[in-house]
Amino acid sequence: MTKHGNIDRTPEVQIYQGGRMSGKILVIDDDGENLSSLTALLEINNYTVLTARDGDIALKILREKRPDLVIMNMLLPGIDGFELCEIMKADPTLKDIPVIMLTPMCTDTDDDFQIDLPDHLTKADVLLPKPPKDESLLEHVRVLLGGRPEKGELTVEEKESILIIDDDPQNRLILKTRLKAEGFEVVEASDGLEGLAKLEGDPPSLVMLDIQMPGMDGIQVLEQIRRSHPEVAVIMITAYGSQEIAVEAMKMGANDYICKPIDCKRLIPMITNLVQNHRLKLAKDRLTRQLKQVSLELIKGVEKLRQTNRMLVETRDRLVKAERLAAITETAVAINHEINNPLFVILGNAELLLGRLKGKDERAVEKLQKIKENCLRISQATYKLSKLIEPVTIDYLEGKKMIDIGASRDKGGSD
Repeated sequence: MTKHGNIDRTPEVQIYQGGRMSGKILVIDDDGENLSSLTALLEINNYTVLTARDGDIALKILREKRPDLVIMNMLLPGIDGFELCEIMKADPTLKDIPVIMLTPMCTDTDDDFQIDLPDHLTKADVLLPKPPKDESLLEHVRVLLGGRPEKGELTVEEKESILIIDDDPQNRLILKTRLKAEGFEVVEASDGLEGLAKLEGDPPSLVMLDIQMPGMDGIQVLEQIRRSHPEVAVIMITAYGSQEIAVEAMKMGANDYICKPIDCKRLIPMITNLVQNHRLKLAKDRLTRQLKQVSLELIKGVEKLRQTNRMLVETRDRLVKAERLAAITETAVAINHEINNPLFVILGNAELLLGRLKGKDERAVEKLQKIKENCLRISQATYKLSKLIEPVTIDYLEGKKMIDIGASRDKGGSD
């Protein structure tokens, strides 16, 4: 059960109705918890909600139910959010349905994290961070379902700055007034050198650059901008009849151009699109840097795991060796005890017989001497075996090994 209602599990496709209907919204998210939370939030605000957990099901609902608004996650199984948005905007029957895209790229908490974005992501009407703030999401929903506002059509959530470089103060005033009315911050420069200087302080999202200026003209300023600030969007302002120069400027890196007298109905959507692209480019660069950092950290982590694994293998080998040595030692002590008792009896009797037969039976004395020597050899071998600390093994029979007592090291340090 969610904190907003009694929805416990969200099926793949489900319709919820909450009181008086004020719009039909399709919510697409493969995360059941997020899906339930968004559904409950919209339900208590009197919206009818359709849900889907993947892009394929969502596309089917879009064509059958024709919702008034779509809220979708950026990454989805099947047809992902990028592709679904592109399909919608290319379909004459779906292109007018507004889309709110939920994406981590709108967050400002991480300065370095980055990911590559397809260009068609900008076809969403609104980009919001995931998870969105309730108040922000509801405000965008109300605006999109009630018709777009006459001013401030940009869907970015903070004001973007625009630098106007034009030697004509009247032109600057007209543009500044209109752009401020659209919600932009506006900075002015009366010539190319002043414009370049203002770029260095706090680069704007976009530059509106007049081509015909005394001193450094717009083409020369454009060249400087592309060298020092390639990420900044540039719209060239050209007089009617000089479009060829503007087209040439676009080949040199300008993003678009507009002719005088300026048609604001064409200019504002142009700026909106370029500013959104600029913001996404900055997000892309930011996320790319953090991905690189994360990759480096992962590489370091993998190397640490390898080192730990090597240490574990070495420790395991030492434990196996120690257990093996302990087993050998216990066996050797038992053998030493069990063999030495009868061995000393044999050795004692051999000494006694040697004393009695010496000078009487040299052949018997010789055999008794060999018995004595071998008894001592057996005693020494069992003793050394019980004191081994580094046993050395050699091949004995096929598939079997034996301890080379002579080559092994005992506690006394002898070899």
